[in-house]
Amino acid sequence: MQPNVVPTAVGDTAVVYSSRRIRIRTVAEDDLPLLWAAMQAPDFERFWPPPQPDSYAALCDRFRWLRRLEQTLEIDAIATLAATGEPFAWLKLSGIDTHHRKAEFSVYVHHLRGTRAAQEAVVAAIELAFGMVDKLFAHALADNRPAIRLLHHLGFREEGRLRGEIAGRDGLRQDVLRFGQLRPDWEAQSARRLLSPAQLTIAPGDDR
Repeated sequence: MQPNVVPTAVGDTAVVYSSRRIRIRTVAEDDLPLLWAAMQAPDFERFWPPPQPDSYAALCDRFRWLRRLEQTLEIDAIATLAATGEPFAWLKLSGIDTHHRKAEFSVYVHHLRGTRAAQEAVVAAIELAFGMVDKLFAHALADNRPAIRLLHHLGFREEGRLRGEIAGRDGLRQDVLRFGQLRPDWEAQSARRLLSPAQLTIAPGDDR
């Protein structure tokens, strides 16, 4: 199952996945206040790759800088409920390496955790990512059991432990586990049954 090649434009964003339950679209500058608010959650940094911007202005500056680049280094997306437009998750593909066809996958579900909508958003995002790369990797704090369970459930395999990799808000260094998944492994995952080919509409490299 491969994504279509034409995203649906809505202003300066693009809808990349649509079903009766959810929508996923690329982040627009107008979404940044919502993203900044989500970043203030105590557990946000446990799911989102560092470094975190230290101010709203820094978040905006990075967003604008990424959009000016010729090469796509990151893709940020927001998942919303189809019926109400309510946002419930943020998705990121970062460190996009077009030569080795790999990237890092991250997700933060701030609302509706454990629901079918959240599960569909995560699976759709991974499916879209594998339309652009052959390997995805992800990181989880060694004590973040929910994230580790989710990655195992999605077919990611643990590839190593990075000792004292990051410093938490309390200043203490924390171990990070690295996970990886190859495209053939993902294509064998039963979770993909949540999706329909016609629902995937992103073009590789079109949106930053």
